[in-house]
Amino acid sequence: AGGGGLGGFGGRVSDGLIAYLKREQGGATWLAAFGNAQPAAQVILTTGRPALAMGGFLGSDPAMTVERLRDLVAAGRLRYVIPGGGVRAATRGDRGLTQWVESTCTPVDPVEYGEPRPPGWPDLEPTPKGRRADGTRVYRCGE
Repeated sequence: AGGGGLGGFGGRVSDGLIAYLKREQGGATWLAAFGNAQPAAQVILTTGRPALAMGGFLGSDPAMTVERLRDLVAAGRLRYVIPGGGVRAATRGDRGLTQWVESTCTPVDPVEYGEPRPPGWPDLEPTPKGRRADGTRVYRCGE
């Protein structure tokens, strides 16, 4: 059920994105890492595959560090990161994670998972609160 990509906190993960993540998971342990538990739970329940909630339930818990995320990617255990969403989206801890992802990983063209490109993609500017103008972006990290 459902289109609509992943529009930040409370957003649903589209069927197209779920299919893309499953198809591209490769040998990674985790299907993807999300900013909070809501999209991670949806993906786990839909696919039966593990997903990470980097900011805990609401996105406000420091459950993930840059070092841990870097290690998961370097070990090939995680390929996709979707950092947006949650209360923590504009906090210092999440900005560190988001900055690492943006500087290290490659944005996935939404067309690859059946979504239209937002205006200005891929050169979207951060909004004043630290979120992306398009709400959420999917990043491919590592191999």
